[in-house]
Amino acid sequence: MAVPRQQVSSRLGFILVAAGSAAGIGSLVGFQLAATKDGGGASIFLYTLFVISICIPVMMTELSLGRATQKDPIGAYTKAAGGESAWRFAGFLAFLIPFIITVFYMVITIWVFGYFVEILFGNLRELADPNTFQIFINGKSIFISLLVVVAMVNFILLKEVKGGIEAAAKILMPALLILLLGLACFVLTLDNTFVGVSYYLIPDFFKINVAVLNNALSQAFFSLSLGMGILVTYGSYVARQESIAIKQSRTTNTKMIDVNLIVAGDGFSIPQGRSCELICKL
Repeated sequence: MAVPRQQVSSRLGFILVAAGSAAGIGSLVGFQLAATKDGGGASIFLYTLFVISICIPVMMTELSLGRATQKDPIGAYTKAAGGESAWRFAGFLAFLIPFIITVFYMVITIWVFGYFVEILFGNLRELADPNTFQIFINGKSIFISLLVVVAMVNFILLKEVKGGIEAAAKILMPALLILLLGLACFVLTLDNTFVGVSYYLIPDFFKINVAVLNNALSQAFFSLSLGMGILVTYGSYVARQESIAIKQSRTTNTKMIDVNLIVAGDGFSIPQGRSCELICKL
């Protein structure tokens, strides 16, 4: 007898879980650097345009596919295509991509956890030393960080959706929001910050070219977790009678708020006494 598929307990839980797939290193760091190099406001304008015109419809489609089939990407594509093997292969690709991304993010998470432990012990001066990173990745402590991170991730996954992923998102996502707001407020007190704000918010359309278009579209798809099977999976944990449109709009708004917070922290990209043009040459 098949076990009934678990569902998220609330709309807020779904929003936080889905937004959590976007609020990663790519959005919080990569997006900022890419936007700076690609013309600031021009890149932000294109990103927003692509999100509204392309990514939201794709996002709704993926969520709807998961909700309708109540299956993982492989099962969802197979069921929607009437069992055709070619679409099963497409579902396998949607399963493989997150696995590859997970391997990359596991390495980054281990680094972050290791540095977080050092911060707790007050070793900020040591972390500022350029040689510290090489010492860390070649030392034995990195394996301890690996074991701790793997144990935490597996603990959450074993608790499944409601008791694991959703419960963790309800704690970690608000904590991240508070952290971002605090960083943004701090950055706005620095010298030359509003030079960066104008650079990000006032687009220079003459800086738009094929590379900028490609980067903005790629970032839009990546930051909204499209084409990876992630949203198909999340949609499968939504009850069939629930409206995807309501959840979709709120999830998108949450992610756009996340992007705006990144933009608000643009003072990080413009050191005191230096210009945007210098940053763009990095």
